[in-house]
Amino acid sequence: MKLNDLIDALAAEIETMAPELGRCLEPLARLEADAPAFLDALEQYSGLAQRTGEAAEMAGFPGLQAVCEHVIENTLLAAAYGPAERGPLLAFLREWPGLVVYYLRHLDDPSTAAGLVDRLRDAPSPMTEGQGLKLAHMLGSMPAQVNSRFGDMDPPRPVLASAEDVALTVPEDVDQKLLEGFFHEAPDQARHLIELARNLVSGEGDSSDLVAAKRIVHTMKGSGSIIGLRGLTSLSHHLEDILEHFERLGGPVAGLAADVLLDAAFCLEQMIGHVLGEDDAPQQSQAVLQAVLDLANRIDRGESLDSGATRAGALDSGSAASLPSIRREPAAEVRGSVTASPTAALRVSVQRVDELFRVSGEVSVHTAAMEARLKALTERARELVTQNLRVQKRLFEIETLVDVRSLSVMRARTRRDDNAALDPLELDQYSELHGTAHALMEEAADARGIAARL
Repeated sequence: MKLNDLIDALAAEIETMAPELGRCLEPLARLEADAPAFLDALEQYSGLAQRTGEAAEMAGFPGLQAVCEHVIENTLLAAAYGPAERGPLLAFLREWPGLVVYYLRHLDDPSTAAGLVDRLRDAPSPMTEGQGLKLAHMLGSMPAQVNSRFGDMDPPRPVLASAEDVALTVPEDVDQKLLEGFFHEAPDQARHLIELARNLVSGEGDSSDLVAAKRIVHTMKGSGSIIGLRGLTSLSHHLEDILEHFERLGGPVAGLAADVLLDAAFCLEQMIGHVLGEDDAPQQSQAVLQAVLDLANRIDRGESLDSGATRAGALDSGSAASLPSIRREPAAEVRGSVTASPTAALRVSVQRVDELFRVSGEVSVHTAAMEARLKALTERARELVTQNLRVQKRLFEIETLVDVRSLSVMRARTRRDDNAALDPLELDQYSELHGTAHALMEEAADARGIAARL
């Protein structure tokens, strides 16, 4: 994985997201803060910025993550301003995506990081000088930090599958929330993968089925990696490379590859069932992985997939019946009378999908695990913003009543006796009430700022 490819992918993602961010700004510019459409747009805009920050964190860009966090902080301030006061904030929210993309496209120019930091320090909720210096250092050192994590070459593919490669032991220290998210998503993903594999084996599938199957396998690989399931990670990793090969060719899945694909899909389903405690461990998982490795290595070497057998002891093209522990119908029956047509083989260099795309699977697992909590937090945030607006309105009413009441008392005393002096006790009571009202206004403003940062 090359660093430039990773940076280009992230910049392209922000460019793709920019029009959607722009559409969110229209209701933020004209609606009152308590309007449902305003709150929806505010939530959507901050959510897009948050996902960008999470992707930057997973990719190893802490400086860019800090930029996104500061953008989110400023975005939420829109609820504290009236429509006529949001001009500077909206200008900042329109500018930051382009500034970030320009920074990513010109990493060799130190002035790009400095310009981005200067704009963040001029935002409606500005960065302090110390925060700006820290961020400038992180942005300037980003290439060196990422180079230390990602090499330019992929590790070699193994040749032999071992028992450790198909282990399904869940680590004791696994995050239970991530595990719950996996339990919720993985069974449906496995069933969908089998449906797609059947379509590809029978010849009824097309390129969209290949893309969908690859994405599911990629998600399984990320899920297995996060929760520590080595067997699920190994099998889905090499299967993803095979699916990617056929996606690039744009042709049908060859007969041998179709058998391996269907066997691997059923094996993944049984692996997931075993982890959930609903099924036995697949006894032939090592043989299935070996068949997948053999096929992937043949692709790496540029060999034809129309003939030849897999490594001895692994699955061959007619071995569907030799897998008693993987419940599936024979691949030949699924294909029916469809015969695989010869496919030209090209020698191509096999590279992994861009690392940012790969870690998106890990992000999806985190999202699934915390979906319920995020939904609840979103509802509470809306209630908090709405409540703050109501409190602000009442405080203005209280201050107005205090001023009007004190003025009416003063006028009444003046009319009653122009020469009468103001009672000192009454003056003290007025001063105390007026001061308390102003203090309450200041406390409410502080609470509104805290709510915006939350």
